[in-house]
Amino acid sequence: MEKALFLVNHQFELNAVDPVRRLDPSLPAIMADQNKIQQLLMALFINAAQAMSRGGGHLTVTTRPADQGVEIEVADDGPGMQPEVARHAFEPFY
Repeated sequence: MEKALFLVNHQFELNAVDPVRRLDPSLPAIMADQNKIQQLLMALFINAAQAMSRGGGHLTVTTRPADQGVEIEVADDGPGMQPEVARHAFEPFY
């Protein structure tokens, strides 16, 4: 998490985005591919920073224990997607 935030810090600075960390210090250890998780988080962070480029904002990263793992929530206070775009959000290369 911290490495991904560090690696995209330049995007945050360019777009006046303030990262907010709400990280639970008591998370359980999990089996995961660290590089893939980092790539995923970096993509989310960069997308959020670019979406908020008009006036900056806050990107909040929250972690919490889940049933059999860890939950990571990434939220921003950007304008969101238009309904037409949201319908295609999970289509590859849209």
